Amino acid sequence: MEPLAMIFSYVVAATFIIHGLAHASGFTTAWTSKNASFKDEPWLFSKGTTLRSRTGRAFGLVWLLAAVLLLASGIGLLLRGLWWPTLALIGSVVALVAIVPWWRAVVLGAKVGAAFDLFTIAVLISPTRMDYWLPWPDPSARTRHLNVAAVASSGALCPT
Repeated sequence: MEPLAMIFSYVVAATFIIHGLAHASGFTTAWTSKNASFKDEPWLFSKGTTLRSRTGRAFGLVWLLAAVLLLASGIGLLLRGLWWPTLALIGSVVALVAIVPWWRAVVLGAKVGAAFDLFTIAVLISPTRMDYWLPWPDPSARTRHLNVAAVASSGALCPT
């Protein structure tokens, strides 16, 4: 791998790891007395439901899941695991599910994180996927990964 591409992959991995750690704040706010700078505002769907309510605690678990997935994707990128893009994609979707309903309560950093999640999704579903900057461990890996993704998205693995 070229030095510039290696540096870029470290920066991207660090970004996923930091983003994952930041998602722990949603879990902490929902499940502890610590505020983590969240506003005590209701979620988008009703006036009485806050992050410390029963629904808020359920979403706190979603925040925790996003944290684990994003942390693991960053570590996977550092380890050159074939699975890191899948975890990054799923983690970004889960992160958006955690952030958007609580848009009024989250801090500016979480809103920036949501933009990062949208960017991540766009990059990972694009045909080029920045292969030059974030190369796959071997040339056939990308094809195998895309074939698995195509089968999964077709619903063949989950018949109705």
